[in-house]
Parts: sequence; structure tokens; C-alpha cells
Amino acid sequence: MSEFDTLEQVAKLFRDAGCEGQSNCYFVARKDQRRAKSGVVGGMEYPYDAMIINQTENGLGMIYLNWTKTLTLNNNLTEVAKIRDVDAPFRFIPNEDIVEMNVKEGKLFDKGKVLMTIKTVDKKKHPLIAFADEQSLPWHAEGLRAFVSRNA
Repeated sequence: MSEFDTLEQVAKLFRDAGCEGQSNCYFVARKDQRRAKSGVVGGMEYPYDAMIINQTENGLGMIYLNWTKTLTLNNNLTEVAKIRDVDAPFRFIPNEDIVEMNVKEGKLFDKGKVLMTIKTVDKKKHPLIAFADEQSLPWHAEGLRAFVSRNA
């Protein structure tokens, strides 16, 4: 996880992947297990447990991440510090390939939770969830707030 502890490290990961814009918005989102397809098909369609996202003016850059061991997702209690990069970690979805993006902040009991769904022209649907408080990633909260304000 040390490769994305700081904002500078995250910016470098996306810069090295060719995904840096005039306006960058970095945050971490997890695959929403309740809404994602499961089994073999789900594993092929969603080959990640979480991802670091950079929203630029041109689209969404995603670095796929997987848990280092099997964990129980219990709200925000699972530490993001236990994730690692996947071998082929980067994907870019240009704005013109995004059919729909729904971003919804939690209310009452779900405060601090952001549900999002990204639908693409290739008929993929990425159900994601992000938590405002990822204590091990100090750069995350500001990026998530910016993403929500751009897309809510």
C-alpha cells in the first residue's frame, strides 16, 4: 500500500499511466459487493476489489486494487491499507464512453458513504461504494468531496 500513501505518489501513478488532466480528482472506491455480479462472471467483469480513481476533464482513470487477503467488509472498518495493486492495474474510460454516472451520498445512518454506479457504452456497470473516512489515506477525503460536488 505504500505506493499510494501520499497525494504525490497517487499523482505519479496516474501521471505514469498517462492519466493526468488540468483538473484531477483522486479517491478510493470499493466494489459494492451487494450490487455487483458474483461468481465467475462477476470476477471476470469486475476484476478488482477496490480502485483508485482519478476523474479528469477527459474521463475516469482507474487503478484496480485487490485485497491482500480475504476480508469481511463491515462498513468502513476494513482498512484500505490491506490492499495492493493488481498486475494490469490501469483502465481509462473517456467521457464519451460513460453512458450514465449516478452518485448518491448516504443519509441518516449511511452518512459518510457515497454510492456510485458508472455505466459504459460496452454495457458494463461498475457499482462502487466510497467512505468519506479512509484514515490511512489522507488525500482521499478531499478528492471524494470534489468528485461528489462535480457529479451529484
